[in-house]
Amino acid sequence: MGLHYLDLVNKRTSIGYYLAERFQKKGIMTACTKALIRYVYEEFDVNRVEIQMSTRNPKSRAIPERLGFTQEGVLRDSERLRGAFSDSYVYSLLREEYGDVKEEW
Repeated sequence: MGLHYLDLVNKRTSIGYYLAERFQKKGIMTACTKALIRYVYEEFDVNRVEIQMSTRNPKSRAIPERLGFTQEGVLRDSERLRGAFSDSYVYSLLREEYGDVKEEW
C-alpha cells in the first residue's frame, strides 16, 4: 500500500494497494486506507485523493465505496492484467467531502 505520486502543484494524490488473499476479508486494507487518507489530508495540502482498480476486482472496489469515495467513471483498456487489457474504475474523495465521511468511519 502506498501513494503512486504526490502532486502538490495540483494538490492531488493516488492510493494503490494489494493484499495477499489469505489476509483479505479481515478489514486490514480498509483500516490501512483510512489511516493513509487521514495522513494525506492532515499532513499535506491535498485537495483530491484518487483510487483506481480493475473492473474485474470487486473486492478492491468495495474499499473506496465503503469509505465514501465517489465513482467518477471507467477508463477503458487502461491496464494490462494477465496479458489482456482491462478497464479501470476511478474513485475520488475531495477535501471538502473528507470531513463528513471520516465521521462515518
